[in-house]
Amino acid sequence: MDDCSRPCRELKDLEDRFHRFREETARRFAAGDVSMATINTKLNWLIGILSSIGLAVLTAVLKIVFE
Repeated sequence: MDDCSRPCRELKDLEDRFHRFREETARRFAAGDVSMATINTKLNWLIGILSSIGLAVLTAVLKIVFE
């Protein structure tokens, strides 16, 4: 039985390290998801603002050209 105690303990330590690594990786991915969602929201606002400005400029140009 003494032959198995050390390998079994090392296996348990390895499993514990793996579970900690997996949890830390999941936390890092979650933080990345939040960052990407924030960037996506800001880009959507920027696209909306630039689209409205572009539409106003296009309207002014068409009005000047066709009058």
